[in-house]
Amino acid sequence: MNNYKFKSLQAFNWDTPVNKKKKYRQVFDRWELTYLGVELAFFNKKFDESDWEAKFSFKAFTLHNGEKDQEICNIEDTLKITKEKNEVIIDKGWGDSEPGKFWKKRDYLWEAYIDGKPVGSAKFYIEDNGVVSQDNNPYFDVVSLKLYEGPDENKPEKERVYLRRFNTSRTRYIFGEFRFINQLQKDWLCEVFFNYFDDTGLLVGRIPSLDHIVRQEPGDDVITITHGWGHKDPGSWKKDDYTLEIEYMETVVAVVPFNVGDKNQEELKEESAIPKMSEKAEDKVNDFAESLREAKEKQDRQPDKKALESAMKELDELIGLEKIKAQIREHIAYIDFLRVREEMGYKEEETLSLHSVFTGNPGTGKTTVVQMLGKIYHAMGLLSKGHVHTVESSDLISGYVRQTGQMTQEEIEKARGGILFIDEAYMLFKKGADNDFGTEAIAALITEMSDGKGDIAIMVAGYPGEMKDFVESNPGLKSRFRYYFHFDDYTPQELMKIAGFIARKKMVALSEAAFDLMETEVTRAWRLRDKSFGNARMVTGIIDDAKINLGVRIMRDMQNNHLNKKLVSTIEEEDIRDVFISTGRARVDIPTDEELLAETMKEMDQLIGLNNIKEEIRNMIKLVRYYRDINKDVQKAFPVHSIFTGNPGTGKTTVARIMGNIYKSLGILERGHLIETDASDLIAGYLGQTALKTRDKINEAMGGILFIDEAYSLTEGLHPEFGKKAVSTLIKQMEDRRGEFSVIVAGYSMPMAEFLESNPGIRSRFDQTFLFQDFLEDELFEIASLMFRNSGLQLEDAAGQYLSEYLKHLYQGRNQFFGNARSVRKIVERTVRKQNLRMASLPSAGRTAYHIHTVTLDDIKDFPMEESVSRKPIGFKREGE
Repeated sequence: MNNYKFKSLQAFNWDTPVNKKKKYRQVFDRWELTYLGVELAFFNKKFDESDWEAKFSFKAFTLHNGEKDQEICNIEDTLKITKEKNEVIIDKGWGDSEPGKFWKKRDYLWEAYIDGKPVGSAKFYIEDNGVVSQDNNPYFDVVSLKLYEGPDENKPEKERVYLRRFNTSRTRYIFGEFRFINQLQKDWLCEVFFNYFDDTGLLVGRIPSLDHIVRQEPGDDVITITHGWGHKDPGSWKKDDYTLEIEYMETVVAVVPFNVGDKNQEELKEESAIPKMSEKAEDKVNDFAESLREAKEKQDRQPDKKALESAMKELDELIGLEKIKAQIREHIAYIDFLRVREEMGYKEEETLSLHSVFTGNPGTGKTTVVQMLGKIYHAMGLLSKGHVHTVESSDLISGYVRQTGQMTQEEIEKARGGILFIDEAYMLFKKGADNDFGTEAIAALITEMSDGKGDIAIMVAGYPGEMKDFVESNPGLKSRFRYYFHFDDYTPQELMKIAGFIARKKMVALSEAAFDLMETEVTRAWRLRDKSFGNARMVTGIIDDAKINLGVRIMRDMQNNHLNKKLVSTIEEEDIRDVFISTGRARVDIPTDEELLAETMKEMDQLIGLNNIKEEIRNMIKLVRYYRDINKDVQKAFPVHSIFTGNPGTGKTTVARIMGNIYKSLGILERGHLIETDASDLIAGYLGQTALKTRDKINEAMGGILFIDEAYSLTEGLHPEFGKKAVSTLIKQMEDRRGEFSVIVAGYSMPMAEFLESNPGIRSRFDQTFLFQDFLEDELFEIASLMFRNSGLQLEDAAGQYLSEYLKHLYQGRNQFFGNARSVRKIVERTVRKQNLRMASLPSAGRTAYHIHTVTLDDIKDFPMEESVSRKPIGFKREGE
């Protein structure tokens, strides 16, 4: 006979503050969760008779199609149940201390066992769209919350009369009609609670609502959810003032007050999204919110010794940074000293400031230490949240007068409770530059550090010299920063320790020869270092590239049946050497990889259309073979910088990627990878920074192709002088490092011609021009058919004929909005979605294999009219058109 009677098994957010009641839910967001809790409640049948002991276990499973899939945890404990307890509640939790790390988006199931016997289960669901707060709701925007009276079966929408005052003798159920606009372009589960409170704040009724929100087309995304509380007979509602709150993810997203009394029912006339509160109700809500805020702030500010020890241990485990670690410990000791004095009655004149300056070269650990300080200050009770909100100078500056201060203040509010970390803060100020906008941002920061709301640490970082100029740019700025941390470059020995740590993290190891070679090269780079020396970023990049080289070498040279764990996880000397070869350390004669060339040309030949491009590439391959026959250096002599002109969707990016592999197979480029970029990636907002930004992007492309789409944007826009600086830097690197990388610039024909005239040296640096013509009508149809096949669909004859005519009509009336293959893809995606929805509406028995894989005329004939409006044709014309 059991000693218990099961009551409930419910899930909750384990991080619920201890002074707040647990909120049981079924739906959670990944990013709000550290540990997810489960509560088992049961009645003790041995109450007031005798104690007993049992083994309890809680298991969590992932669900697939509603069935248990994989067990992800098993929490076991043996507990003594005393006879004094009538109802027993047991809490357990599972997860990770870092939000979002353990729980991922999917469906789950908790199961509880007592002495190995299952006693209860509870499904729960994890979404992945962001934390919900009063200021930010990534799921939906509230439209309205209205009230009406009705019977228990609810009323059709057209019969509802919205009220703000109800008559007690006539009121049965008071329904809340909650409307919101869905912000997500996907299906999701929405769990909201309708909470009814009386005038004293007592919860009268709580109704959960779990709804599956299906992605809608724009304009059809207003969702309505209704629930009511009361009784089928009038009289259950007592005379009083009430409030209905809509709660989502433990956040109140809508509130409406109402009255039940003797007076006649009064219709709601307001048009506002949420009815305005009475002064009494508004004061009550505000007082309640303020008391909660003060209680939470007081709790959040209490020191957490265990969390502090954990954060300090994490700091101590960092490689190197001994001076920084000592500085932080002294800083913490002084803060503790001030607290001791305060407890003894001393009132300090100085205010405790956490604002700090971090100086040092890239990759020296500045960002990592800032993350640590967030945890440390939170554990010490100095910051209520301890999160780090990282911004760049461009995030604080607007291009319009008097808007920068507002933008800066918005970022400050996002960081409130934690750290606002401004990387490369010196870009807010530049010597000799007329930059009022940056000055406005600095003024807003000074105001916050002097007279702001507090509960924030502002930390700025950058190169030492530039940061000195920045701090001294405003008389009030230097005095607001109390602490200065300088990060020295790592030593070669420390860099190799970091390399070992990164390798272990990526589950690879360096052979002895590989370690020796990397140490030699790292030491050489360290001796030649300047302020752009990458430190930890550099060695991380080396390990990343070496792992790629390892993978390529293994799959090229080894048979799969000869592989073992040691082979696939050991970086050899040649893998490291190839990394430094690709960065220009040395040059080698790379023979033609005939197998890769054949595979790449096969991929090229399978592309629809582009016959002129294919012919030019074949001629290029012939020329390379000729150069090799006469022992000419193809890496230096062969033309690799190209111009791609053509309309959107004509295959420019696809061909650029294929050309990377062709160049690699021919030994012209060492890696053949493609770095896609545009003007925004090359241009900085301040003098002197554009050249650095452009060079960084070029370095990424070394050994491969730098593909600049809409390249003419570099010399257009608000600051063409910055774009011209990027072009000058690009031209110089194309000449100085010829043979080490390829540049392909792409865009419309006419703007590209103007771009080539913007600098006398541009045109001469590009060796060849490829003209990408618009696809012909039959080619567009062939592309569409291929896309349908790739989606597992085939066109019915009538559908195919209609599509062919439709594409012909589009082609003949094409304009600057016509995207060639891109337009075709939109048509295909829209058709596939309509076909899938048609299948979803059929019963399972009615879905034959033929119907599931067939597109009918009904699926394809209703495209928006704007796509077929005939306008003056533009673009490239074929001969005979």
